[in-house]
Amino acid sequence: MMYDAERARQPATGAEDPAFTERWAKRESRPEPLLPQKERDDSAALLQRAAGSFGESPRQALDEADQALDAASGHLAEVLAERLRVLRARWQDEDAVPDGAVGLLRDYRELTERLLRL
Repeated sequence: MMYDAERARQPATGAEDPAFTERWAKRESRPEPLLPQKERDDSAALLQRAAGSFGESPRQALDEADQALDAASGHLAEVLAERLRVLRARWQDEDAVPDGAVGLLRDYRELTERLLRL
């Protein structure tokens, strides 16, 4: 392959590689929430009900707030455990590791970073 001075001066955009473009598009887009909409809505409704009833019954409001947090954290733990199980199954399959190691590491990194941002 010959050295192309003109091409070397141009910034690498990755536009000629559809996989590169797709990876960056996914990275730029907002990731899906870790909790499904129903679980988020249920916990938010319980928390809102707790806040609304605080003046009348602070103890009941605190109990409802505790339930909301417990439900949300329980659902989150379930989701994370399932995603971890899937990731582990992917890399423990010896045939998948050599070709998919970069993608697996990226998936681990993305999930860990999302968890750390909570």
